[in-house]
Amino acid sequence: MREIKFRAWDLDEKEDCRVLAIRWDVTGGIQIGLPIKDGIGLRWLHISRVKLREFTGLKDKNGKEIFEGDIIQRLVKDDGREYIQTFEIVWNDEDAEFSPRAKNGWEPCIGPVHKDSEIIGNIYENPELLEDKS
Repeated sequence: MREIKFRAWDLDEKEDCRVLAIRWDVTGGIQIGLPIKDGIGLRWLHISRVKLREFTGLKDKNGKEIFEGDIIQRLVKDDGREYIQTFEIVWNDEDAEFSPRAKNGWEPCIGPVHKDSEIIGNIYENPELLEDKS
């Protein structure tokens, strides 16, 4: 069974943080507990102030945990050619799995892809990594 954990992109502070806790407040709203900067404890944000990024349960070739919204890259060798593929990790509702999505559409399940890929950023801090370079 995979470990359930999240990261959150703080929309106000523009930073990616580890999620330490999730709770429901008295009004039924969801609050996300993030580390306090330069201190001990939690700062609580309403879920509307963050973008949650779920852990896929997989790691890249360097052992770094892959989260939804990460951008990964891999070297592909095909018929004597070599080229770099760049993907965003997204939740695929149709197949109920995390999948690498390239500009031209879906790729097969992330399982085989992650072992030879490297995380190079995420869609919030580095959206330019997904831009077409041609």
